[in-house]
Amino acid sequence: VTPLPAIVIALVLGVATCLVAYRYKPVAAGFASAAILAAVLGTIHWLFTTRHLYLSLSLATMPIVFAYLSSPFVHYVVTWRERNFIRRAFSTYLAPRVVDALVAQPERLALGGREAEGSVMFLDLAGFTTFSERLAPEALIDLLNRNLGHLSEVILDHDGLIDKFIGDAVMAEWGVPLPQADHAQRACAAALGVQSKLEALAAEEAKHSGVELLARIGINSGRFVAGNIGGARQVNYTVLGNDVNLASRLEGINKAYGTRIIIGEETARLAGSSFVLRELDSLRVKGQNRPVTVYELVGRAGEVEAAHRQTLAGYAEALALYRERDFAAAKERFSKVLAGDPDDGPSRVFVERCALYLERPPPPDWDGVFVMTTK
Repeated sequence: VTPLPAIVIALVLGVATCLVAYRYKPVAAGFASAAILAAVLGTIHWLFTTRHLYLSLSLATMPIVFAYLSSPFVHYVVTWRERNFIRRAFSTYLAPRVVDALVAQPERLALGGREAEGSVMFLDLAGFTTFSERLAPEALIDLLNRNLGHLSEVILDHDGLIDKFIGDAVMAEWGVPLPQADHAQRACAAALGVQSKLEALAAEEAKHSGVELLARIGINSGRFVAGNIGGARQVNYTVLGNDVNLASRLEGINKAYGTRIIIGEETARLAGSSFVLRELDSLRVKGQNRPVTVYELVGRAGEVEAAHRQTLAGYAEALALYRERDFAAAKERFSKVLAGDPDDGPSRVFVERCALYLERPPPPDWDGVFVMTTK
């Protein structure tokens, strides 16, 4: 065979071996490369014995051998770049130990969506519009960065994923990109940690800028689609679905009830007995047809004061009367709870609602579900 065709054949064989060796794992690539090499040697022998054509053995085999021997180095470089990208991309949004686990399972970040089970948190600073009007733009941004940064650290400490910052709000998830069997418990613990941290931050912020810092949190658990969303230039790893939307709605509902943390019924079920919960109400939130029972996350089990536990017990009794349509007795019981704890927002809501139902009773087929007309 003349030099030019021989060189072309050698290059083709080298490229073919490269594609095989770089695409497959070392063992499979070894077998495939050996098969290519055997086929080449057989072809050389056949050409020489039947066609009296000589193809240089070294010219034909060296590209194959070089491609196979260099493949581990290429695999190492590609893997290192992939892991380095993951570490840089997620180190800001995930705790280091979660990033390490993610680096070991990079397939979890494949483009496209996958169904996952987890918990979603929406955290929003209350009264943002009010204090944004009082502060200069530079001071406002400084306030947000200073405080949301500290609150985000609490989320990271509980192995949550910081999905995004939306103005004065934070969206976070547990259960993605890596599964977490205790995602609901982690989310609840993080929410309580955020409120505890906020107490210290609020005292400092009041001295620094005169702003009263409060945060409202909504948490919901369920199934959603997780994946990279975006275009060619920029993507964002996030979650989508009805259960995600409900978490956002629950955050806003806090304003109506005067609470700080509201969780959905699935989160309440998964959280178990580790936390003290108050069954708050049965609601049909705006944008969703299915009614949900929502709960206030009060605190960790064993850490709630006796006086507050008494408030919760009285509220539960009053709520039972309310659902039995005994609105007069329920109003009296809610009023009694409110007398003992004047700051109990949910009791105040039900005193007003019972008074409304006494004047205009709900229909006979009333199921106890209250329809929220605002987000």
